[in-house]
Amino acid sequence: MANAAAGKWSLSLSASENLKESVGYSVEVESSLTLDLGTVGGTAADPRAPVLQAALDFDGRAVLGATVLADIFDESGVPVAKSVALLDDGKNGDAFAGDGIYSANLLNRIAAGKSYDLVVAASAPNGARASEAGQLVKGSNAQETPLTPFNRYDEMSLFYAGSTAAGPTVTEFYHAGFGHYFITASAEEAAAIDSGRIAGWARTGQTFKVLPLNAAGAANVCRFFSTGFAPKSSHFYTPSAAECATVKGNPNWQFEAEVFSVTLPSAAGTCPTGTAPLYRMYNNGQSGAPNHRFTTSTSIRATMLSQGWVPEGAGALGVGSCVPN
Repeated sequence: MANAAAGKWSLSLSASENLKESVGYSVEVESSLTLDLGTVGGTAADPRAPVLQAALDFDGRAVLGATVLADIFDESGVPVAKSVALLDDGKNGDAFAGDGIYSANLLNRIAAGKSYDLVVAASAPNGARASEAGQLVKGSNAQETPLTPFNRYDEMSLFYAGSTAAGPTVTEFYHAGFGHYFITASAEEAAAIDSGRIAGWARTGQTFKVLPLNAAGAANVCRFFSTGFAPKSSHFYTPSAAECATVKGNPNWQFEAEVFSVTLPSAAGTCPTGTAPLYRMYNNGQSGAPNHRFTTSTSIRATMLSQGWVPEGAGALGVGSCVPN
């Protein structure tokens, strides 16, 4: 039936004579609105914290404003977690805000080495909207289409291998126009920058390893974003709980997420066996906006100091944290 209206439908069968055989029927429903599930992380090949993702799409456009909840069951069908919220806010495992991909970090909700069944419900009782603008189009006039209320369900199975000490790789980028450095441990974010969707940034060729979120004996790193120094923007990272709390109270900075973890150095700036110092340097505001650079290279550190950057961190050399060798 073409152009069927939304709502409840009923089907009735009648026969003109007594039937000697059973009658079966099937119903197929096609919709322009789709819900697709997937996960990132939580495998031996990708030891990042496991993140459940639910992509809502309407004719190739991101669906915004939906409520997405997940129920998690163990292999015996016993509920492990109910009504876990998946959010499209660019935080806590969600790669980008406003891209129609709703995410939930499952770390500390599921145990390593076990299988789970996940049932996800997406709804918009008060309506949602399909947006032409992606998560990287900030401040533009998004072309949006209101959607009628809907309910969608999907399910999937997941085996969580568990996170290992070998965590993600941080990639460094440089913006020549800003004179700023930027780092990310998100493969999706790095790919978006490489594709040109986030303009002005180029890889420096520098990388370093970090630990997964909530790694034992490590500190999670807070990530902040600021547009308070327009036309330039800036990111800030800190593994210090006290510094994180202070910056959260600064209205010029927006807390984005905890993005990975590192080991903290001693007060003298020494690092445990198996880790290397990650030097933290501050541009001292010389570009008109604050910016930090992080490196394990002593030669890069020396170069930055010769350009007027200031060491920050523990010990005489300014060790911000310790990362895996």
